[in-house]
Amino acid sequence: MGNAATKEKIKLARTKLKTHLKTKGEHADFEMTETFCLYWWHWLNNAIFDGILTPPTRIELRCFRDSMGWCKPWRPNAKARRVTIGLSTDICERKEFLTILAHEMVHQWEWEVAKKWEPNIAHGKRFFSWRGKLRVRAGLPLERTY
Repeated sequence: MGNAATKEKIKLARTKLKTHLKTKGEHADFEMTETFCLYWWHWLNNAIFDGILTPPTRIELRCFRDSMGWCKPWRPNAKARRVTIGLSTDICERKEFLTILAHEMVHQWEWEVAKKWEPNIAHGKRFFSWRGKLRVRAGLPLERTY
């Protein structure tokens, strides 16, 4: 894919996310399925991360005791870096869903691209360097916890 095509794809993804929240509403109902989550993962990947992330190995959906989402890194071999993303089925608002998924994708970026994973400072300076990018590129906030 050429540079112009890549830029157009990124621009389309950013517009889609912002338009989607305006037209569907931040509080619109949705059915959380793995297909739904992967669909939005791809749009967020293009809009925020310029399409560089690898799709998660799987997205686990269930009620979690003390969080709304998580990202677990793992290495299937010496070179590869992959993640599993978990999202709570208690998420009931569309903007909250996109915000939490984007939050976990920032952790994914730290593991896959920055090649860093410091468990004790998972919400450190590198993580929050994405705050402005999420706001500008997708109209989403980046918070410390969910």
